[in-house]
Amino acid sequence: MPNENKYDFIKDLLQDKRLSQNQRERLYLLIGKELDIEGSLEERVKKIEKVLNIHIADQPPIEPPNEEESQEPEPEEKLPSYIYPSNLYKFLRDYNQDLILKYTCHLIDQDALKEINISCGTETYYDFKLYYKKIVENFKQIEEKYKYAPYQIKALIRGYLTGKDHKGEKIPYWGSENIAFNWANEEVINDWVVHNNNCPPNPIDGLKKNFTDKSNLSIGKVIKSKVIPKNGKYENEYRIRTFSDLVLYFKCLFHIRDDNSLHNILLFQNNQNKWVDKVDFIINEEIFPKNIEFFTDVDKLIQAYNIIIRLIIEVSQNQKPKVELKLKEQNDGIELSIYHKNSKYKKTLQNTLERIGSTYTNLIRNQINGLCDFYVRADFGDGNYAKVSIWDKDFVKNGPRRRKVVEKYESFEGVEHILVFKKK
Repeated sequence: MPNENKYDFIKDLLQDKRLSQNQRERLYLLIGKELDIEGSLEERVKKIEKVLNIHIADQPPIEPPNEEESQEPEPEEKLPSYIYPSNLYKFLRDYNQDLILKYTCHLIDQDALKEINISCGTETYYDFKLYYKKIVENFKQIEEKYKYAPYQIKALIRGYLTGKDHKGEKIPYWGSENIAFNWANEEVINDWVVHNNNCPPNPIDGLKKNFTDKSNLSIGKVIKSKVIPKNGKYENEYRIRTFSDLVLYFKCLFHIRDDNSLHNILLFQNNQNKWVDKVDFIINEEIFPKNIEFFTDVDKLIQAYNIIIRLIIEVSQNQKPKVELKLKEQNDGIELSIYHKNSKYKKTLQNTLERIGSTYTNLIRNQINGLCDFYVRADFGDGNYAKVSIWDKDFVKNGPRRRKVVEKYESFEGVEHILVFKKK
């Protein structure tokens, strides 16, 4: 359908006053996908109306629910289309292994420099502009290969590499820490190349010795760190002084490993948010190893964790909650358990299967979907001890959405939130 006809058709749909508020919101989400427009619902509305050069003055405004309304369960149609979490893992794994892209998240030594030069067809010398062109090309290829990977992680990496959004328009910052510096900065493209054309901007210390004294690209950015380890510990501030520091920072945003362990990340969150004053945590290396490695959106993971801890604190008004944190590897992924040991679930098993409420709905929409699958194992009262699928592929496939009991138990104490990060 030609664009002009398509736009006229969309305009007619949006101007249909018979649409309910829910139908109109779903229509905006579908149109956003059709026009390749990303962002929150409110952002999509503004962008769509700008593209179509219309303003639907007579439609009811799309607003977030007020505090009183948010206590009520949200209708199931507000839940998004399911995104397989394995898309995220595979996208980040392939990015990390790509012969060109992997050196945007690693420091470069002599062997890496040779590999880059061979990949760029120069072999005997490093050409930043040629290398950067290959970076952009390879990222576009991996984006197209994993078109169903969450758009948020693509936007993060695109901002880091190009300083632009998916439309090619410049953005002032990227990431949750609002970092302005990126691979396409003028200081890199011009100043660095002029003085150090044969040296990459992110060399290891040993490689610098082979080049000029100016092989240090200064940034000078202080990060209120959520994910950056320093000497094995997490501190409130982490200073990014050089481009190499920036590269290591970026690496920590998607790669959980021994020197950026989820164990230490969550300990830092507990201290930074003062959860330790309100919760008795049980976490040790026997049940939460530091050497488990996987690729994920670390910022979204942290957001989901903090929301669940807040929820645990809210429902524990008469006693201090005891929370055990566990991490283990499975054949097809990684399982993170946030186990509230001295609690009972606040809804019956049947109610949980029918409706999950606004807290879980918003958690799924804003953090969980595309990040991981989500289960709850709990004492639901009346002798019902079970593990329930809150958000996974079985809940959303084959017709009407139906949660199911994954497993039943003879007994179980407490409430366990289980996040499963899929690799397959």
